[in-house]
Amino acid sequence: MSVENAKSGGGVTQHTALTDKEVHGVIDHAMKSVRDGKLYNFEAWQRLLATQPDKALEMLKKVWTGGAGEDNCLALTFDGTYIYAGLQITPALVIKIDPATMTTVSTWTGGAGEEICSALTFDGTYIYAGLEISPAIVIKIDPATMTTVSTWTGGAGEDNCLALTFDGTYIYAGLYTTPALVIKIDPATMTTVSTWTGGAGEDYCIALTFDGTYIYAGLQKTPALVIRFMLPRTTSFDFGVATIAALGSSIVVNHNLGVVPKQVHLTPRTNPGAALVFWVDTLTSTQFTINCSPATTNPLDFSWIAI
Repeated sequence: MSVENAKSGGGVTQHTALTDKEVHGVIDHAMKSVRDGKLYNFEAWQRLLATQPDKALEMLKKVWTGGAGEDNCLALTFDGTYIYAGLQITPALVIKIDPATMTTVSTWTGGAGEEICSALTFDGTYIYAGLEISPAIVIKIDPATMTTVSTWTGGAGEDNCLALTFDGTYIYAGLYTTPALVIKIDPATMTTVSTWTGGAGEDYCIALTFDGTYIYAGLQKTPALVIRFMLPRTTSFDFGVATIAALGSSIVVNHNLGVVPKQVHLTPRTNPGAALVFWVDTLTSTQFTINCSPATTNPLDFSWIAI
């Protein structure tokens, strides 16, 4: 059997089917390619794809199979190196899988009452597992050690996390409730920042994604609904006065934004002197720090606005 493939310039390349021995050679080269990150025996791959595409695709297929009691995969995510599978069992399991070999690397196991992992996401550092229980729980997991870092627990009526997404700053948990709820969570503190609540007939959030600007929530109803929304800051800006004490070099300031400020504007209320430099750092969803150098001789007052 042969297949003719058009070449640029009007010519053709004729491929002949591989023998069984040649197919086994391609398999060996494929395994070596995965191991070394290089493509070996490209001409044989071309022949196999051209003459026996089903066999080529079957060779590329790999399967991870759970062990005893590792049932019902409801969620997957990827951290750039490994695949993570969330299992719908009691206690909840998250399996870390090597995609090259499709074998288990390590496992996170839920503690008492931590059951049924139905959602997973990754924020660039940590894995988050959403649990389908009442109240809902989101577990922050260290992928290096596959251990729990911290936990968010839903309040009254905040049950059954079936969806998670990440917008680059916050985690969003979609809840299977009536009406549907989406909870915006600060991953640093694992506390609620704000909440979207569905309107009349907008029930049961089972899917979430983020497009760079908006959150999208998929609802389990007939007909299906996808809701586009943006959760606002709890406060659009905050302001106040802060004083660095005499001989001091910094002051920690509390704010009420509920999110990390994008900007903090400072205005000295007394003359700081030409040699003094001041700046803001260590911004969190509740605080920031005003610094000065060198240490001020007299108390130094600032008016501040956080946006």
